[in-house]
Amino acid sequence: MQSTIDGVAQPALTNLTPIEAYKAAMKPEMRVGPNRWHVMMWPYALSQMQALGPGESVDIAWQHATPNPEDEVERITITREADPTQ
Repeated sequence: MQSTIDGVAQPALTNLTPIEAYKAAMKPEMRVGPNRWHVMMWPYALSQMQALGPGESVDIAWQHATPNPEDEVERITITREADPTQ
């Protein structure tokens, strides 16, 4: 799971199951409105993660940009890791 803030990569979490990745991606502020977050609901996020090929990614949460350039914009992306045996 990779998070970016204003396009800058943050430390990634690796070797997670889909449910672990989704839970790690969900921040407490996403659950309290109003906010700028857009979040895929779990059933759809799971189907999107299961459809990924090795090295493919899907954004499962992202913040809506604001007119204020000082506001951060964060994206949370899940990437299926390549098979280590290949």
